[in-house]
Amino acid sequence: MGKRKTIASDSTESSTLKGNGTKNLLVRYLIPLLSISGFLVSLKLAFIFFDVNFGEVVTKSFCSVNDYIDCDGIAKTKFSHFLGIPLALYGLLFYIFIFGVSVFPFKKFNLFKSFNYPTSFICVLSVVSLLLSIILAFISYAVIQKLCILCFATYFINLFIFLTTRIDDKLINHINNFKKDTLSVLSDKVLGNFIIFGILCSIAVLTYTSHTNILISKPQKDFKTTVKLITETENIGNLLGAKNPALIIKDYSDFECPYCATLNEYFIRLVKDFDNVMILHYDFPLSSGCNPYVKSDGHKYSCKAALYARAAKQQGKYWDMVSLLFKNQKNLSDENLLILAKSLNLDIIKLKSYVNNPKNLEKLKKEASKGVKMGINLTPTFYIGMKKYEGIMPYEELKKEVENSLRQIKRD
Repeated sequence: MGKRKTIASDSTESSTLKGNGTKNLLVRYLIPLLSISGFLVSLKLAFIFFDVNFGEVVTKSFCSVNDYIDCDGIAKTKFSHFLGIPLALYGLLFYIFIFGVSVFPFKKFNLFKSFNYPTSFICVLSVVSLLLSIILAFISYAVIQKLCILCFATYFINLFIFLTTRIDDKLINHINNFKKDTLSVLSDKVLGNFIIFGILCSIAVLTYTSHTNILISKPQKDFKTTVKLITETENIGNLLGAKNPALIIKDYSDFECPYCATLNEYFIRLVKDFDNVMILHYDFPLSSGCNPYVKSDGHKYSCKAALYARAAKQQGKYWDMVSLLFKNQKNLSDENLLILAKSLNLDIIKLKSYVNNPKNLEKLKKEASKGVKMGINLTPTFYIGMKKYEGIMPYEELKKEVENSLRQIKRD
């Protein structure tokens, strides 16, 4: 009977060890895979951020489906960066760190002998990342009112990392282990000094980036080049190009929309390449201040910028102001708008009188309302003849569309 009991006991212990081994293997392999997935998603988000904010030719990313599901739109907001660094870069560093902690053989090195619970460290970090994910998801839903599919993918990856660490042990045990390791590591002279040095370097970097915005501010081109280009082209009011055109392109845009800025440059090139094409610019600000379609104030300066352009129109400098507004769309505060107006030698008293007149704001609202009735719900939207286009395309493709339209007009 004793032997049987011993055998049964050994059998139970073997089964338990086997179960724990399966759990350890799951944690061992699943966390690195999740961190690689998070890294790849964050890398794509970083590309989108820099393409939208720095790219000379902006093309829509695959996750910008409409006005609500819009990764590009979120990448342009102030919530896409923190202390001068894009959130995507924080994500890249986070997943690299998680991957490193999950695969590095700490026990083989005497230097890391005080680091005994790497999974607990990952668990605590995943809790922090999960809380930040919830905050960002709320901002996306309630404040920006746009959805970034890739951003939410990282939120779920953070959740899965947290749940995977729970396979290994309870949350309270992970927290206690984290405390033990932290105290142990900081008490180590070499590791402790290295960590303190790393923290000081991080603070220095964040202080520098938060003051310079070096990673989020797109260098502005010299606006004089644009002014020269516009004044060499036939333009009256909101019309640009040929006086008696064979083809008219109607453009509905927002001065804080990055695609609209790129498209404006394309249109300027277009009227130089075609002497029988006219561009008609219409305002469709994505702001509740002057657009009944919009329920939020994501582009808070777009209404005021449109009024400044219309005020400049009264003084014959409409397209000059339009180009300046697009070139400086990252900073369209009242102070900067006045600086731009003064650079064009506009009569500031007349300009302010126009901008502050409620009747002119009502005219702007009516134009936006007409756009809504035409089915416009995003910017840029433009019509080449009667054909509607949304978003942006490469210039050569735009040029071909114009050429095709002109050939069709000749055949008709």
